[in-house]
Amino acid sequence: MILSSTIIFKEYKLQLEIILMAMFLEVADENMLAENEIWADFDEITKNHSFNFKIAHINANSIGGFKFYEIKTWLVSGRLDLLVISESKIDDSFPDSMFHVEGFRLCRSDRKAGGGGLMVNVRSDVCFLGSDS
Repeated sequence: MILSSTIIFKEYKLQLEIILMAMFLEVADENMLAENEIWADFDEITKNHSFNFKIAHINANSIGGFKFYEIKTWLVSGRLDLLVISESKIDDSFPDSMFHVEGFRLCRSDRKAGGGGLMVNVRSDVCFLGSDS
């Protein structure tokens, strides 16, 4: 069951990335309607798989500023159990508190120079073991 839900969710990953990119390029409000339709489709599919673990990935190309607010709404909505954000492009000058989401734990590996960085938001009730390597 988890595999089938993960495959279904991956079909939406690309669409979610395109919508996020469009929002921050200030594309017309019609795209907001398209985002709502995608979430409606996602909700329809996942209601039959409500006990499955839902994982998402987004290449944020910099998480500082307004982008995190939109991503935070995805987590607060309760649709995802784990969200991986690549290309966060932040360093230790950004405190963890800036990226706090109620009900989630944050793990991050900041960029060294020029790009990169990884953030993982895991639902608070999920047991996991982090690694420094």
